[in-house]
Amino acid sequence: MTLKKLKKWKIEKTGKIVISALILMLVVDWFIYKQIFRQPAQVSSDLPQITAMQLQKYNGDDPNIPIYLALDGYVYDVSEGRNDFYGPDQSYHDLVGKDSSALLNIIGGDIIKRKYMIVGVYKP
Repeated sequence: MTLKKLKKWKIEKTGKIVISALILMLVVDWFIYKQIFRQPAQVSSDLPQITAMQLQKYNGDDPNIPIYLALDGYVYDVSEGRNDFYGPDQSYHDLVGKDSSALLNIIGGDIIKRKYMIVGVYKP
């Protein structure tokens, strides 16, 4: 490979790296913007307040009552996922019956917010 071709190849490769880095930065910026400025869920103003003590009852151990978890100040009914996710001996059972915001804000919280209905306002 001649010196001229080598320089041209390095310039082309550097350009591709710079473009890839810019695209990655735009994606990360979009994600951060989405997280900061996301619209709060539209919820009814007449939702009941549910305390931490009351929430403990809805931990999935009793099959006759719903399964709830708290996330970002709201209580979600996740009973629909009882058999696959939130019931006893299921992988996410440790999240129910309490405020799981800390863990769910790392991963999975958006799924809860999109998939399940808000049934109350969480009051610690």
